[in-house]
Amino acid sequence: MKKKIKFSLILFSLIALPQYIYSQEWFPLEIGNRWDYFVIEDYPGGIVEYDTVCSVILNKQILANGLEYYFFTNPIPLNSPAPKFFRQENNKIYFFNELDSSDCFAFRFDLPEDSFYTNCKGYELHIFEIDSSVTFGLPDIHQNQDFFYDFSSNFGVYHYFYPGIVERDYTLKGCIISGVTYGYLLVSVENYTALNENFLLHQNFPNPFNPTTKISWQSPVGSHQTVKVFDVLGNEIAILVDEYKPAGTYEVEFNATESPSGIYFYQLKAGSFVETKKMVLLR
Repeated sequence: MKKKIKFSLILFSLIALPQYIYSQEWFPLEIGNRWDYFVIEDYPGGIVEYDTVCSVILNKQILANGLEYYFFTNPIPLNSPAPKFFRQENNKIYFFNELDSSDCFAFRFDLPEDSFYTNCKGYELHIFEIDSSVTFGLPDIHQNQDFFYDFSSNFGVYHYFYPGIVERDYTLKGCIISGVTYGYLLVSVENYTALNENFLLHQNFPNPFNPTTKISWQSPVGSHQTVKVFDVLGNEIAILVDEYKPAGTYEVEFNATESPSGIYFYQLKAGSFVETKKMVLLR
């Protein structure tokens, strides 16, 4: 599914907008904030699937580089692998890069329309359009960056389009900001226990892959852990991990040289925690 590009530009003055709008944050960081996204996944061959993503800011943590970040339970993939730790400083957003423990500059919101800047990955982002809007019934400002990211001045990431081999389209349907619910929530609160939010199973990278990919996870406590791979029929095709592991962050490689193209699932079990994610092998 291709994202429709806006061709009409709306010119306006920020000074004319209500004061409370631009006093809000483009990336609201507060413990308890939550975002629920509806996801459309468009696979090669015309296969379309639908999913939901719920992300909650659980706590703040000082990480290996000595900086304090807000911990997101399940953020949308604004980078690969998808970061879970963010901080904000002077209208700029940084995330903790788990690969090298660096503080990675991701986005900035203090530039005018038709500006350019380069993030920590070396990508040049273009602020295409800034316009007044209404989101969840509130006057708002939307900022479109690089056509793939739509930010709301009140609610953060409003829309995101991932243009990979498998195209993914994320649209915000509801959120909780500073204790107030906007829109409608897609996922039951009961599905998010403290235990599940502290165990982290990341999306494999790369995805889609051919023929190898890496699966990483984080365990807050020591336990016997298994990581297994299944096909779409539920048949177990690989056991990647089956042992006791202390608390920590881990990574394992899955080699699908002998497997046909298609959709596969990998599952982490650690004590009572169980989570399964989908991955795609494309040859």
